[in-house]
Amino acid sequence: MGKIYNISLLPNQQAINSVADLSHEFEEAHVNLNSSLFKLKQLISESGFMEDQDHRDWFYRHGCDYSSNPKLFAQAPLNFTCAYLSEIFKRYKIEQISSDSSTTAIKRALIRLHAFRGNS
Repeated sequence: MGKIYNISLLPNQQAINSVADLSHEFEEAHVNLNSSLFKLKQLISESGFMEDQDHRDWFYRHGCDYSSNPKLFAQAPLNFTCAYLSEIFKRYKIEQISSDSSTTAIKRALIRLHAFRGNS
């Protein structure tokens, strides 16, 4: 679990920006949730967003805290936000994610990620 704190393992700024830019899609009033989740999963995969990282232990120990209390993302560090977004799509299918309360956590994680968005 200690490697989650290694900042050299974070996605590059372009990948962070690309994923963060999808936050607006989840805020729309008439969002097609499954379509948006699929786009997000595909973008995470295509951009290599934490692709080679395995934060399974962190996700199962601490990710549930963020899923059950998405307000935690308001102050979450970048590494936790990235690990959560990466791991939830590695561990669950779109149907599983959209059928439980994880969607609120994903929305909050994307909003938090947007705070780390660079100007590139």
